[in-house]
Amino acid sequence: MRALKNHRPLFILIMLFLGLTTLYAETVPPFEGPDEGEHFAYVMKVARTGNFPNPSHDLDTTIKQAAAQAPLYYTTAALFTRLRDFGDWEVRYQTNPWGAYPSPVTGRDNRNHFMMQPRQHAMTEDQRQMSAALQWIRRIAPLYGILALLGVYCSALAIWPTQKSWAVFAALAYGMNPLLIQTFALASNDVAVIAFGSLTLAAGLHLINDWQSNRLLILAGVVMGLAALSKASGLALWSIPPAGIFIGWWQAKHNWRSLILRCVAVIAIASLIAGWWYVRGWILYDDLLGTAPHKAQPWAWDEPQSISQILSRTPILILSLWANFGSGEVRPAEWGYIVPLTLLGLGLIGWLYTHPTRHTLLLLLTVGVGLAALFQWMSMFDLITGRLTYPYYNAFVLLVVTGLYHFRQWRGWFAGALGGMALVMVPAVIIHAFGPPPLRNHTPDNLAGPVIDFGGPRFLGYTVDSNLIHNGDYRHFKLCWQAPDGSQKIPLPYPFSLTVTTLDSQLVGKRESFTGLGNYTLWQPNKIFCDEFALPIEKNVQAGEIYPLQLSLFGLPDGIPLEATVNGSKQRSVIIGHLWTPAPPIDLALLDSAPFRFEGVALARYTMDITDNILSLHLTWGTYSAPRRPYKLFVHILDAAGQKVAQSDPVPGGERYPIWAWGQGEQIEDVVSVPMLDLSAGDYQVVIGIYNPDTFQRLPVRDTNGTPIGDSALLGTVTLE
Repeated sequence: MRALKNHRPLFILIMLFLGLTTLYAETVPPFEGPDEGEHFAYVMKVARTGNFPNPSHDLDTTIKQAAAQAPLYYTTAALFTRLRDFGDWEVRYQTNPWGAYPSPVTGRDNRNHFMMQPRQHAMTEDQRQMSAALQWIRRIAPLYGILALLGVYCSALAIWPTQKSWAVFAALAYGMNPLLIQTFALASNDVAVIAFGSLTLAAGLHLINDWQSNRLLILAGVVMGLAALSKASGLALWSIPPAGIFIGWWQAKHNWRSLILRCVAVIAIASLIAGWWYVRGWILYDDLLGTAPHKAQPWAWDEPQSISQILSRTPILILSLWANFGSGEVRPAEWGYIVPLTLLGLGLIGWLYTHPTRHTLLLLLTVGVGLAALFQWMSMFDLITGRLTYPYYNAFVLLVVTGLYHFRQWRGWFAGALGGMALVMVPAVIIHAFGPPPLRNHTPDNLAGPVIDFGGPRFLGYTVDSNLIHNGDYRHFKLCWQAPDGSQKIPLPYPFSLTVTTLDSQLVGKRESFTGLGNYTLWQPNKIFCDEFALPIEKNVQAGEIYPLQLSLFGLPDGIPLEATVNGSKQRSVIIGHLWTPAPPIDLALLDSAPFRFEGVALARYTMDITDNILSLHLTWGTYSAPRRPYKLFVHILDAAGQKVAQSDPVPGGERYPIWAWGQGEQIEDVVSVPMLDLSAGDYQVVIGIYNPDTFQRLPVRDTNGTPIGDSALLGTVTLE
């Protein structure tokens, strides 16, 4: 009890850490962790068969590149799995075809690679059992996390022997890293190598203080061996305890024989624990370190990368050290990095007033070893992730905490900021990316487009950030849906397709996804939700044209478009609106000299000619403002008595670029044809005007000087021969 009381802050930290890992495990969907599907398949193979994977055979299974990974984590997880019966099923995931769509990493647009969250997805019973088995396996990871925290705590005590509270702060600064919390919440062999890497550094730091301790030497050898038995990257940690022995020996100035014997002994102990695995890989598969499966993956470079090429990718690496959730494609916005960068800055300032110690030397060596191992990895593989540095991350944290020691009076604020940031990442980033869309009871305001009944789900309308498009643009849409009535959740795993086409159906832009953007195929009855996403304009578009927006919903597994009901009619694909490209700008001098002016629109110039008894009007329109109304143009042909003998009522701009799409300051070329086939030879007046087809109200007309001239304009007289 006394020991418990002496370390009460540490136990409180451990309980907080366990609470956060549980929260992260519940909110990060099943299989969304880095390579979590592969790790799960490895564990299940060991649990069911008692055998390790065969890299030659299992590379093409769901185990993939994990087939040659060291066995410690998988063995412990397999033993843990045997405590419960999850049934007999094949490891087969329900994947998201649009997973990791190239959209912002701060959004929720198909950030999930899998659709295996029972609360949000329509799943088979086998898939539900798989998800339950994974959640059970995830429970072992926090236990490794406790070992990692203890390693940092013990490391800090080696540096500050009388500062238990500061050692707890060091462990807190380490353990409140949001990405580290996620790592210790999911299924991954990283957790084992991180844990034993932390203990290896602790052993090395204590060996500096007491390099002749046999107990420390044995402990160091054991944790070194367990680190290497967790992952091949753990072999790099083998340099740390011998370095600690050397630093301690150098301080004491003993004979070389003692130094060599103790270094050999610690490596021998580690080799006895882990060596068999690497010898096995060498003998059976001619692959000492188990890297062959990784080299067979698409992300392996054909040729090693240069230092400059590696350094060019370090900004992404740095961001991924702190908050890089899911499989590495979910991050907070800039606000999420304020706390760590502030503490890092203060730590660097504190270092200006810090006198390096022999412990500092080992910490710097550990960071150097970690960077060397990481650069070696990055030279071979196009896979950038900060979690690969976590076996050495504890040394980096301890270096920063060394600088923060000069600001220790603020440690309460530091601890609160770190803990608060770790907690707020869940609703602000993880749930935002992976959770279901916000559900509502009422239809949002200002939706455009028709209401469409797809025989279950209903489309309620859309909004778009702008109807104007140019080559290479992205338009940001919000599509709103409503589930049918019911008393239980309704499985509606329907993909949608929103396309932008030319008037002759040539594709210009397209966006496909599941409704719910991959996160929501099990709908709450009668609830409304909206999908927000970007649609790329991928093909060249022409100035002054409209482009229909067509929406389709598809059934699975056949992929046939669902029949949609719009205003009582049945359709497979529905035009819900239009985008358009602006016409070229008009010369202001031409606009100012326009002979006829309507509301916001001017007829800047025109010509008339008759060919084969068909009058052709070539009209040049200019705009003062955007009409945004579906006006129509009337063209009346009057005889000598002033009687209307022919007419045409087209849309200004025609089908290609109708008046409702015109914008301010544009020049629109228009051609209108009026048949005069049954008219006798003679002179005829041509009169035009613009009117509202709903009310038949004509727009007033003014001349060049702005003088009202009525509701029509006389263009002139034509002669029919």
